[in-house]
Amino acid sequence: TDAAGTMILNSVNDEGFKLQNAGTTILEIGNVNPTGANFAGNVSIGDTTTDVATVTVEGGLQGIVDIWRNGTNASYNALRFRDATNANTNASIGYGANQLRINAVNNMVFTTGASVTTALTIDSSGNSTFAGDVNTERLFVDQSGADMIDMTRTGVGTYRFAISGSDS
Repeated sequence: TDAAGTMILNSVNDEGFKLQNAGTTILEIGNVNPTGANFAGNVSIGDTTTDVATVTVEGGLQGIVDIWRNGTNASYNALRFRDATNANTNASIGYGANQLRINAVNNMVFTTGASVTTALTIDSSGNSTFAGDVNTERLFVDQSGADMIDMTRTGVGTYRFAISGSDS
């Protein structure tokens, strides 16, 4: 210990440290990465009571996780979702130029409800497909029937534009 009573473990030859339970390494510090730590199991931060993810963070009323950059460059890939080999980024969430950026290599699918129902899909070309009606409160686009698209604008006057057709 030092003068303040802090416990100090010193690896003289830069071997790192391992914490084991019944012969199984559960924490390894400095052996693989001189300034990092490797955990053998899930990591819980805070007063967590459930084991539902590899990393679980529980917090209070203020921000729970802050992600920031330490320079002037944008952090467009602050959170990266990697493939099974950890070689490629399939999606990311980041921030830069006062913009929140959500990126996906292929489609971005937004879902709702407990049954994970697709509400919106944006494909890699930027085309959007809405699963339901689109309503801007002034313009309502509805697939009224199998062969009809109906757009209605209400306000000062009511305007209606409809396209109808038949497959036969």
